[in-house]
Amino acid sequence: MPDYDAVLCVTAVCHDIGSRPILRDVSFTVGPGTRLGVTGPNGVGKSTLLKIVAGLIAPTSGSVAVSPPQATVGYLAQERVGPAGRSGATAAD
Repeated sequence: MPDYDAVLCVTAVCHDIGSRPILRDVSFTVGPGTRLGVTGPNGVGKSTLLKIVAGLIAPTSGSVAVSPPQATVGYLAQERVGPAGRSGATAAD
């Protein structure tokens, strides 16, 4: 386990898909030892926000900063349920 306390700062993040706004002015700070959950109805941008925080996609505007610089943010994608209740991706994905 690293011997530093990481801080995540999300500042005024906005994200659009085409002309459709997905996120608007999202800001929060997560300090050392903090646990948080992201909840809401389907389609409101939860996964998009988490992908932006993890650096997988870029926000339309705003910023994400992690301190210290050697700290990282991980992202574990949701598991999809395939045919016959099997989980994981299919060949068509």
